[in-house]
Amino acid sequence: MRIEDSEISIVLQGPIYKDITSCVCKRMREIFPNAEIIVSTWEGSDTSGLIYDILLENKDPGGTPLMLDGELNNKTNNVDRMILSSKNGIKKASRKYTLRWRTDCLLKNDKFLSFFDKYNKRCDEWKIFKKRVLVHYPTLPYVYPLGPTDISCFGLTEDILIYWDLPLQSKDDATYFIAHQYPDDLLINIQKVAPKRGAEMYIWYNVLKKFEDKYWKIPSRFGFDFNYDILRLSELSFANNLHVLSREDFDFQPLAHPYLLAQTKDSIFPDLWLYYYKKYCISNIPFYDLKYYIYYPIKLLLYKFKYIIPLKKMLKNIRHFHFIKAIKYYRIYKKLFYFKENIE
Repeated sequence: MRIEDSEISIVLQGPIYKDITSCVCKRMREIFPNAEIIVSTWEGSDTSGLIYDILLENKDPGGTPLMLDGELNNKTNNVDRMILSSKNGIKKASRKYTLRWRTDCLLKNDKFLSFFDKYNKRCDEWKIFKKRVLVHYPTLPYVYPLGPTDISCFGLTEDILIYWDLPLQSKDDATYFIAHQYPDDLLINIQKVAPKRGAEMYIWYNVLKKFEDKYWKIPSRFGFDFNYDILRLSELSFANNLHVLSREDFDFQPLAHPYLLAQTKDSIFPDLWLYYYKKYCISNIPFYDLKYYIYYPIKLLLYKFKYIIPLKKMLKNIRHFHFIKAIKYYRIYKKLFYFKENIE
């Protein structure tokens, strides 16, 4: 299926970066000469020299403190800014397809279009988009549950609006761990965050929440919450609603924040996404598909053994004859292996 550039709206959302956003707009016009370009930014921004069809100057909702490592530092949680500028821009989109993009990332080509609707098998459970949405990557569920990237996405405009038409984060959620003790039943060492859910998790969690009445209530206390249902829902929702592309296929250069290219081995890459796709969306996998039956199950098992902080604590408590605590950490560690047992 060929997608014509005249069928595409491009929503460039975020702040205007001097000498950067103008290059981003220019490149979009070069790649997609007949597309609709929408710039969704903040009141008072200098938009001179930008190429666009529609300009939105939104009232900035502001950011909130992000990190909580003993004391708050100056990192900012910008999830409200992402949601507001994205959804307002997408609501103005008039074309069949929408590319939601950052104002500081330079797209190199249109190669990603050839992957749209390439994998069209779906299962009925947690089918929330009409067609799969193209994304760069999600993170492995037992590292960062319900956490697809918020860098960019492409799909049917109606689906991209479902993705981004979300409520802003409440003050209570944004400062949750300032007022509440940080949980001690996490599986991995992480930097402690102030909000109840980090940006990516907040977004995908609230996308799924729209469909709780159709499927089932999401048992999630906070972002880094691990239980059987959350781990399975992460895999299933990624497999059934997203299509993960490689860095080469969704090719871009971050001009203001180079760390945006820093995918890690804890990300779900295209081959691993294909394993999840087969697992949840294909009923009969040929017996000779060794990657499906052997390679990826072993690879994922080894990944899980990497996250052994609760296991270390269990062994330490056994050595000190603290058997009740040892059992507690054993039960936490079992979550990695998807045993259906929620820990209160």
